[in-house]
Amino acid sequence: MFQNIIFDWSGVINDNAYAVYQSVMAIFDFLKTKQISFDEFKRDWRQPVIDFYHLYIPDMVLDETKEIFKQNILKYDQNKPYIGIVDLVKKFKENNKKLFVITSDLPQTISNQLKVFNLENTFDEVIVESHDKTIDLENLVKKYSLDLQKTVFIGDSNHEIESGKKIGTKTMAVTWGFCLEQKLKSYNPDFIVHNLSELEKIILN
Repeated sequence: MFQNIIFDWSGVINDNAYAVYQSVMAIFDFLKTKQISFDEFKRDWRQPVIDFYHLYIPDMVLDETKEIFKQNILKYDQNKPYIGIVDLVKKFKENNKKLFVITSDLPQTISNQLKVFNLENTFDEVIVESHDKTIDLENLVKKYSLDLQKTVFIGDSNHEIESGKKIGTKTMAVTWGFCLEQKLKSYNPDFIVHNLSELEKIILN
């Protein structure tokens, strides 16, 4: 069904939702903002990330806290893929799918994780530090002349769903990442998948 698979990274391939939560709480501490629980974090998480912060800190300027986030994510992120996802990505590659990544993650973490996960040279392109995934998705579609009906953007938050809808790709939300399933459903993705078997069936059908 799909020939072009575009992945978000954190929350889809890399299992680091709690590491991101810890890093965000370090920023809350720095800005003397009351901490929230991990469940509240997952309930309210959205991207671009400044939209999430503004729920709690309306006048926050992102540039002031980038270094704090960087220091903490490098400390907390354990470079741990979701069980089975690496083998499935490789299976997609073996089936001649074009594979891409658009992520807001830091280049340092992605570069290291590609090595640790043994996914180097697997993706046609990896776009890092993406603040507006709509712009990056549009550029990627144009650069590779991707057929929109054969292209799916896989993510775990509003940002991937909203970006895909704006550009015209299909959208898929995974429930094992940063956001709760009920919240993902409210964005009306084309597909919601709960496990890797469902993901494989849709992509390789």
